Amino acid sequence: MGYMLILILCIIKFQIGKSQNDRIATVWRKNIVPIIFNEFPHMGCGEEDKNFAIMQKTYADYEYFASGRKNCRYAEFQLNLIRRHCALTEFGYDLYAGNVDRLVMEIAVDSGSREIPLEFFVCRRKDLKSKLKSIEYLGDFCKGSNAKNYRLSEKEMTNKNALTVMAEHDEIANQIIDAKVGQVLQEYGASGLLHEIHITDQKQYNEIPLFMRVVIEVPDIDDENKINEFNQLF
Repeated sequence: MGYMLILILCIIKFQIGKSQNDRIATVWRKNIVPIIFNEFPHMGCGEEDKNFAIMQKTYADYEYFASGRKNCRYAEFQLNLIRRHCALTEFGYDLYAGNVDRLVMEIAVDSGSREIPLEFFVCRRKDLKSKLKSIEYLGDFCKGSNAKNYRLSEKEMTNKNALTVMAEHDEIANQIIDAKVGQVLQEYGASGLLHEIHITDQKQYNEIPLFMRVVIEVPDIDDENKINEFNQLF
C-alpha cells in the first residue's frame, strides 16, 4: 500500500512538474523570441526562415537556434530549467547544488580569416572566486577592468550581486561596454539575474576561434518586475 501511494505521488509530481516547465518555456518563447526575430534573418531549426517553435530536448531542457546575422555564425539559446518533474532531483540534487532556471546563450562569432585575441569576462562578485577556479587560465589572461561606462560606488560594491568586469585591457572593456550597455548593466546588473558573460578565443567551450557565452537566470514568470529586468538584460 505504501509503495503504491509513493508511486501515485511520483506520477502526480511528474505531471505537475512537466506542466510547470512547459509553461515557463511557453512564456519565454512568447517574450523573447520576438526580440530574436528582429536580430536574425533565420530562426528555429526548420527549413523556413522564421520558425517560432522551440525544440524540447528533455522535460527540463529547451533549445532555440538563430543564424544569418553579419559577423555571427550562429546563436544558440538553451533554456535549462530545474527538473521539476522529478521530486528527488528537484528537492535533492538541484536544491543542494543551488541550481536555478537559466538561459544560456552561445554565440559563435564569425571573424573570417582574422585572428582576434580577445578575453573578456563578467560575473557576479560572489561568483568570482569559483569562476577563477573553474576557468584556470582566466586569472592569468584578465585583470579587473576600469570600464568607464560601468562604475560602482563603494556602497554598490558591497552588493554581492554587483558585477565584476575583467578584460585583458581596459580598452577592450570600454569597446564592449559602450554607453548603452553600461546603462543597462548599471540599472539591472545588481539584480542577480546576470550570472556570466564570457567572450574568449581560448576554445574553452568548443573549437570555435572566437566564442561568446552568456548565462542569465530565468525568474519566476509571475514576477513582473523580475521578468522586466530579465528582458532588459536580454
